[in-house]
Amino acid sequence: MNDVPRTEFRKAIKANFGCTAKFWGTEHVREEFNGRLVWDGEVHTFELTPREPAPVCYAFVLNGRITTVLYSEPNVLNPTLAVRAAIAAHHKSQA
Repeated sequence: MNDVPRTEFRKAIKANFGCTAKFWGTEHVREEFNGRLVWDGEVHTFELTPREPAPVCYAFVLNGRITTVLYSEPNVLNPTLAVRAAIAAHHKSQA
């Protein structure tokens, strides 16, 4: 369980995408790579208004920062794929 209030996730979504975010739910995600735990935590799902640039946004804490990932087909269809996309983007930016 993370200690970040949902209001902080909503603020990040508004700042990043200019959308209002309605909380839908939370899912626990545990992500491993080559048998090693790389992330374990909660992903919050929000419905966005307007529905552009996407109808849904996933929000969670990664490396101590609020991370927001938009739903997109075919790459980010659920919270687990959102975490994978964020981890990959983080590692790519570190290279």
